[in-house]
Amino acid sequence: MTLRSLSLAAAIGTALALIVAYLLLRFGVFLPYAERQVLHNQNQELQRLHTNLRSWMDELENQNHDWIISGAALPDGGGRQRLLTSSVVDSIFIYDNSLVVRYQRSSADLDDSLFSQDEGAPRARLMPWGASHQPQWKRGLVDIDGVLYGYSSGTLCKPQLQRCDLGYLVLLRKFTAQSLRTISAGSGLVLSTTVATASDNGLPRFPHQSDTLMKQRRLVLVDDSDKPLRVLQVQHQSSPPNRYSRIEWLVLLVSLVPAALIYWLLMHMIAKPMERGVKALRAMERQQQHRAIMSPSILKEFRQLAQIFNGLLRRLSQQQEELASLSRRDQLTGLANAQALQVFVAQEWRRCLRYRRGLALILIEIKPLASATEATSSEEAAVVFSRVLRSFCRRGGELGGRDSNGIFSLVLAEVDEHQLKLLLQRVWERSAELSPFDREPARLQIAIGASLIPAGYDVKASGLTQSDWAENANNALYQCKQTGVGGWRVWCISRPGCQCRTP
Repeated sequence: MTLRSLSLAAAIGTALALIVAYLLLRFGVFLPYAERQVLHNQNQELQRLHTNLRSWMDELENQNHDWIISGAALPDGGGRQRLLTSSVVDSIFIYDNSLVVRYQRSSADLDDSLFSQDEGAPRARLMPWGASHQPQWKRGLVDIDGVLYGYSSGTLCKPQLQRCDLGYLVLLRKFTAQSLRTISAGSGLVLSTTVATASDNGLPRFPHQSDTLMKQRRLVLVDDSDKPLRVLQVQHQSSPPNRYSRIEWLVLLVSLVPAALIYWLLMHMIAKPMERGVKALRAMERQQQHRAIMSPSILKEFRQLAQIFNGLLRRLSQQQEELASLSRRDQLTGLANAQALQVFVAQEWRRCLRYRRGLALILIEIKPLASATEATSSEEAAVVFSRVLRSFCRRGGELGGRDSNGIFSLVLAEVDEHQLKLLLQRVWERSAELSPFDREPARLQIAIGASLIPAGYDVKASGLTQSDWAENANNALYQCKQTGVGGWRVWCISRPGCQCRTP
């Protein structure tokens, strides 16, 4: 295989690796997150629809409350029934205690056999039952000859006599197309209804908090006896992503740029120089066939080409090492970044579990006490403090770094509690004396939180995890910050509580 073929294969392999990595992120991270958000939005839409339906029923029930509490539903002093009118009520029925109709005013299209017939047993299930000395109410949905109505029933009362056994007031409100538009308004759903049949009994009851994404879903609306009344055909406005967006296609195209760059570098730094060297050697062989093949001039030229080639390889290796080093360093301070710290902490934690070596994690947060601007002062203070932190990382098993939140970290292996306290005191004293600003005499406020596992301690038997260990250091830092004056605190697993030092 030629060098050109190898360069092309490397470029294609890089492009495929980037595309596969993006697809793994898309289907493993981005798409599940988007589906969870869409499912949450769909459940919110169903909840808003349920709230609108309850508000529609509340209007009818509030009207029932007003007429019963005010006594408007009772006859006047002459025994005549007062005229009851409302824009939210379609039909009104007043019954005595035996559920015999005493007054009714119904719409012309209402098949009122359920409410006006002499036999009261069929409508007894719609009436509230309870104590006779206080009002009782009940509401729900009822199907009357294929037409859906909302009803609200209540016991007639005379509050001054504490009697609520004077009969019943039943209000009906027809579920029309306008009602359907009112209920679906603001929910973000496209809603339609059909009459429920026996086969619809297995559908989810409304409202139903689903755990499955669906563009359209069917829910059944039931009455008080769990009898299906209507099937709600719901169409959601929010739906899961089912195709690639323009941005995703752009990301896939951009992933080809590194592959093209690698191909160009390999061709111009390795393949083409070597091809030119081979052509030069062959040209010299053709021009100097009368000379000895291993003449000094040919060997000299070959050595020069070999030196050029070795120089190119060294330069490429050096650039790769510099790039890898930059990816592990914080750009502002030059310390290890969060990724490098995570790798180092994981290695030292495994050694601590296996060999029971002491291990300490120190979290340091600095804050300038005075500065011209907050952003400038924080960066200058971080640069100055990084020099102090770097002076304490001179042995193997010690690493200092800074994460993206501006918090410095120091990981120490094989350290006991006394050594750790002395080290924290030195760090705090040296940092408190620093003045990172040349233009004004400002100092730093420093807060330090540490978590210590002493040497010889059996971490596995204690059940302590790496995240708990790091969280203890974070809690110690938070407690130190709460004092408002800085200082340091140490959490040790072999000793309950925290040891602290404040100014």
